[in-house]
Amino acid sequence: GDLSSLGPIYNMLNVSFNMAVLDDSADSFEGRDAFNVALTTASGSQVATIGFSPTAGNNEVWDVSVGVNGSTSTTPQTISANSGYNFYISSRDNTTDFKFGPDGGNIVTIDSFVAATSLNSITGITFEHDPLSEVGTSAHTLAFDNLTVQIPEPSSSLLMVLSAGLIAIRRRR
Repeated sequence: GDLSSLGPIYNMLNVSFNMAVLDDSADSFEGRDAFNVALTTASGSQVATIGFSPTAGNNEVWDVSVGVNGSTSTTPQTISANSGYNFYISSRDNTTDFKFGPDGGNIVTIDSFVAATSLNSITGITFEHDPLSEVGTSAHTLAFDNLTVQIPEPSSSLLMVLSAGLIAIRRRR
C-alpha cells in the first residue's frame, strides 16, 4: 500500500492488522513458504519488518521474526496455520515496538528496538511471499484484514500535551 499521500509522519506511527496463514489440510502439499510484512521507504528499504518463516519439523507452525532497518531476528513467538492473529507496529521517536496476540486474546510485546529510523521516510506497506518450496508443492495463503495506519496530526498531538499540562497546573492549585 502507498502511504506517500499522508505527508510527513513526524515522530509517531501506529500500524495494526489481523492476519492468518490459511492451509487446506486436505491437500497433499508438504512444502511451506515464508512471508513478511514491512513498512518501507520509496526506494523499497524496510524500516520495520515482521517475518514468518517455517518452523523446522512442524508443517503447521511459523517462527516470528521482527526488526528494523532491513535486519530481523527470530523471536520465541510462533503462529499456527488456520488461526487468526492481531499484529501491531508502534513507532515513536527512535523506538519501535512489535506486539501481537491471538484473535480475541492477550496482546504481548514481541520485541522493542531503539534505532535511528526516520518515520518520515516511510511511504508504503509491503506484504511479501517468499516461495521456499518447489513450485506446486505448497498451498498456504497469507490472509489480511483490518489494516489500519494511525498518524496523529501534529496539531492534535500538541493540543493533547497542552491539555495535559493545563490539567496538571489546575490540580496543583
